[in-house]
Amino acid sequence: MKTASSSDIAAVGVAYLETDPSLAEVLRRLLMVGRSFFEQPTEQKILATNRPAQMTGWRSVGVEYSQSPERPDLNETFCFRLADAAAAHKELPILAACRAAQASLDRVAEAILADIQVGVGASLDTPLVRTAKESWLQLNFSWPANAAREFIQDAHEDGHLLTLLLADQPGLEVLPDDEWVDGSASPERLIAFGGECGALLTDDYIRPIMHRVRAHRHVASRLSVAYFVNPDIDQVLDPWRAGVRNHNVDLLRWGQENPVRFGLPRL
Repeated sequence: MKTASSSDIAAVGVAYLETDPSLAEVLRRLLMVGRSFFEQPTEQKILATNRPAQMTGWRSVGVEYSQSPERPDLNETFCFRLADAAAAHKELPILAACRAAQASLDRVAEAILADIQVGVGASLDTPLVRTAKESWLQLNFSWPANAAREFIQDAHEDGHLLTLLLADQPGLEVLPDDEWVDGSASPERLIAFGGECGALLTDDYIRPIMHRVRAHRHVASRLSVAYFVNPDIDQVLDPWRAGVRNHNVDLLRWGQENPVRFGLPRL
């Protein structure tokens, strides 16, 4: 796999990663299993949801990144977090596919973060941030051709360290500078960009990137996969480069106190 360069994320705001055949196959399988899951009746999708307090499971169309309850995101979702899935009563196909994808994508995230750590000039004895426990996968399924408005998801920034994205249809747009550009990504070519936690960790060496999903009328349905990379809470996480904006900021507490930046206002 060609690793995304920290200089790409720092200078441009986004980076693309060419995946190797084994990772691409894992991601293609996730898309295939994900489509089969979302095409089930609602009752069957609800059965795949664990206890309400857990993140893992299906959610219908609703408010996540949108600006107001009157303007919900136009996609249903399936989230997967390792800690929740470990308590599942049985290994559904969607859980198995997510488990394999997260294991692979977390290694991708580790390589990107290691490169960013070097790029930002962190001390050589600074430990690499651990992410596997608090990161999660999210599958978003939508019907662009039937959408009642121009965007499935309104423009927003993420709160995470990093976001890795791919989809089986176009629609993603990113705003690295002053102009919206196509951000289409696939199992063979992922897109990566930073979030607010990553900006605080690096004193804005990487920065949050605005992005949105356009409802293309020629696309009947669309499935995307996001891997939201977050720091595990059982570690000390000091900024890799200190500055005015992250002075005395407890990065782990910041994440817990700002759930809306993670798309979690109504879980």
